[in-house]
Amino acid sequence: LKDGWLEGEGLAPDKSGLSWFVSAFDTSFPDDLPLPYVYPTLEGNIQAEWSLDGWELELEINLKARKGDFRACRVEGNKGEESFTIDFSGADGWENLAKELRRFSGGMQ
Repeated sequence: LKDGWLEGEGLAPDKSGLSWFVSAFDTSFPDDLPLPYVYPTLEGNIQAEWSLDGWELELEINLKARKGDFRACRVEGNKGEESFTIDFSGADGWENLAKELRRFSGGMQ
């Protein structure tokens, strides 16, 4: 993508940040978890989304800071919403993401 990719708006994701994400995701994301849908954001970052066990999960990853804002929203009955930040600069960030995905998917192994 280039700057202006969405009707003249939208920053292009940083190429080195994308390379980091692809490499880290490939080596750190567990094979037993469902893959997310991944989209660019207008701010030049990426967003990953999952629908798991009645939850809508979003992770907006700042490619330069290597941190992600995780949001979870219960689809049925508005019974819950959570948000927190995950630091992906080390391996424990990917482990924390996997733990949260398993928690929201009812303990999927």
